[in-house]
Amino acid sequence: MGEAREEHPDLFAFVDATEQPVRRSQDKESQERHYSGKKKRHTRKVQNIVNEEGLVGDVSESVPGSVHDRKWFTASGAARKMPKGVVVGGDAGYQGLQEDLSEHRVITPFKRSKHPPLNEEQKQLNQAFARSRIIVENTMGAFKHFKALAEVFRHAVALWDDVFRAVLAIVNPRIQKRIRQASAA
Repeated sequence: MGEAREEHPDLFAFVDATEQPVRRSQDKESQERHYSGKKKRHTRKVQNIVNEEGLVGDVSESVPGSVHDRKWFTASGAARKMPKGVVVGGDAGYQGLQEDLSEHRVITPFKRSKHPPLNEEQKQLNQAFARSRIIVENTMGAFKHFKALAEVFRHAVALWDDVFRAVLAIVNPRIQKRIRQASAA
């Protein structure tokens, strides 16, 4: 499997969402729409499809923080953009993703519950999956090096997508350069 990853990095894709706090709106309806129960703040989120090397292949339109990751994946049409046969990984927010990607192999971590708790094998599989997903978290962290995405977004929410894509235009070439340097060494 390691050789397949090296020869065909786009056979593996990870779906992940990242959130950024935004200023609280004056409008009550907008406040409720942007409030993320997970982050306990008003946020804007964007969904990314990242390959095994950390390159962002696709970015969805941003949505208010109240939208659940899995529902958003379904509504965004991201499933249609994935070539058949790609192995797709997602975090716990994407449980049930197999329903949208029936022609793909989908990997998500096991969810913990009180009855019955995770057994040792499930815990080890979750840890192995987390190790493979770290590249996605590192890529999302690269976006947060830019002040415009690291702090509360203070501009009009309508500009958020443009700012995110501008930072993407800087981050992806940096990742490509890092990959080239690593393969040359």
